Amino acid sequence: MSRKTEMKRVNDDAPGIRKAKIRLAQEVEPMFVGLEQAQIISGVSRWTWRKWARTGVIDSLKVGGLRGGRLLIPIGEVRRMLSEHFRPRMKDLPQPAGKSGARA
Repeated sequence: MSRKTEMKRVNDDAPGIRKAKIRLAQEVEPMFVGLEQAQIISGVSRWTWRKWARTGVIDSLKVGGLRGGRLLIPIGEVRRMLSEHFRPRMKDLPQPAGKSGARA
């Protein structure tokens, strides 16, 4: 088999490979998130996430040097904190029938 034939075979399959990569990227969930992503997901300040990591309330992983670096939080910890410590805001809860939001 010549090199041209081999290259053509790879190029012919490229759209299928591209679709598979896109599908895989959509299905794969990250194992860790940064402080900014944790803040976006939960609505909790990145400084609070940093404090929780420092005090041992949540597991975390520091990547990089002693100065600076990046603090990563397992996505499972974000989910755990959301399920254990957060309640929906009152304005997000459905109102009972026949009651208005205003007080008399």
